[in-house]
Amino acid sequence: MAVSTDLRELVNSKRSEIIAAGAAAGASNFSVLFPEPHDDTDPEIEFIADFQPGLSLLDRINLINALDDLLGRRTHVFVRQAIPLYFMSLEHESTPL
Repeated sequence: MAVSTDLRELVNSKRSEIIAAGAAAGASNFSVLFPEPHDDTDPEIEFIADFQPGLSLLDRINLINALDDLLGRRTHVFVRQAIPLYFMSLEHESTPL
């Protein structure tokens, strides 16, 4: 999966802030997926994370909004515990943060 070096550099340069935003929202153990862009738009960044039990959808939405603001682009956060087996292959393509 070829990805812009700039995108990887962006995530790496914000690593500590991403982890801090996750911790504030009850998320940890981040992995990141760098999907291929399908057109001339900026690609979205997809994260997989562990969430503490009892957190709500609102907690996840707040984390997504914080990451969108931090990285200046749209992000998605998948809850590792909720990924169906079919999508577990995504985790093999992800990079630990």
